[in-house]
Amino acid sequence: MKKIKYFVIFFLFSIFACIFTACHKNNSKSLDIAFYNVPEEIQTEITKYVISQNENTIVNYVVIDNSIPISEQTKELKKELKNVSMIFAQTDEDVKEFSESNNLVQKVSAQYLSGMPISVISSIKRDGNNIYRIPFIFDMCQIDINFAAYKNTSVKELNLWNDLIQVANEEKSVFDTPLVFAYKSDKELLDIFGQLIEVFTDYETFEDFYNSVYKAFKNYRANGSEALKEIDKLLTEDKGAQEAIFQLRRMMNKQNGVITSPVFSLNSNDSIFYADYSLCGILFSTLSAHRKINPEVIGNYRSIYYPPVSANAQRKFTAQEFCIIPLSDSEESLSLISKICNTDQTQISTATGLAPVQKSCATADHQADDVRFWITASSGPLPPLTNALPEAKALEYTAKALRNLLEE
Repeated sequence: MKKIKYFVIFFLFSIFACIFTACHKNNSKSLDIAFYNVPEEIQTEITKYVISQNENTIVNYVVIDNSIPISEQTKELKKELKNVSMIFAQTDEDVKEFSESNNLVQKVSAQYLSGMPISVISSIKRDGNNIYRIPFIFDMCQIDINFAAYKNTSVKELNLWNDLIQVANEEKSVFDTPLVFAYKSDKELLDIFGQLIEVFTDYETFEDFYNSVYKAFKNYRANGSEALKEIDKLLTEDKGAQEAIFQLRRMMNKQNGVITSPVFSLNSNDSIFYADYSLCGILFSTLSAHRKINPEVIGNYRSIYYPPVSANAQRKFTAQEFCIIPLSDSEESLSLISKICNTDQTQISTATGLAPVQKSCATADHQADDVRFWITASSGPLPPLTNALPEAKALEYTAKALRNLLEE
């Protein structure tokens, strides 16, 4: 009799357990997000943030293949992104094209741009009062100055480019290589090169060069590798590229240059090593790279924007935008976008170490605040040159062609 009683209790318990599980599954919500070409450490912080905002929701994420331009993946993405509410992406020209022309993208109100600098708002394409992507954080090309070494030079203010070069020249007696950057990193070399075109000419000249490079890239994707030779021609004939190459070669001069041979073998981690051990006075860097400097010595460095050749120049600074591309207009999706674009941008900026786009939100430190201020006070963010080369082969080809010209 006891066996029958225990069996009945167990049987009833099993039924209740199955009913509870089924109800729980039916009532649970999920939110799917995707990432395209976003560094892993930033993916992690954004995912943690999204989970924190959706405690009773299962958050799933998809990482889109970034070896192929996203605009060329529509067929695969229709299935892969079926339930995805939004894509977090590192904006490049192909991402812009995808967001503005792909029917997977859900237009949303331009109200999400409220509170952003005019220079940023004006860079976003509109369809009436609707938009296709929303910027929310920026990285930026900058220069890190070893302040202890700088104070021992005769230069009082780093206002102009020649001031920077004078500091580097005076620091030759202190450092084997006073000016350091990741020369072997294709992306870093090209993005620095792009900013130097702006420094030595003007931002319109850079924008013309940038647009020509993207046109050559599109030709390459349509017609094959032979079309990449257009980039060789641009590097040797474009006036902005010619001037930046001339100036870089002067800095690399074996007799009296400020960029010496050790720099030519440095990748991204190597250049940070120089900063960690105070082996250089000047580091061409980015906000995200600055965050990787050893916390014990990071206070010795002061970050500045690339100084102009002449005073009163109209400036634009190379800044990498990260954006949201909405794929759904569900209440959950729009609520999350609204938080990211407004009150919670401080939280994301702090977690990622990058600068917020919102003018009024708090920042964790003066580095992020400075970057936001520089972008806001300038004529607008300048896209990194590599944004016009959204595929590894074309980027590698261009970097190699540039190195060949610099080392002639």
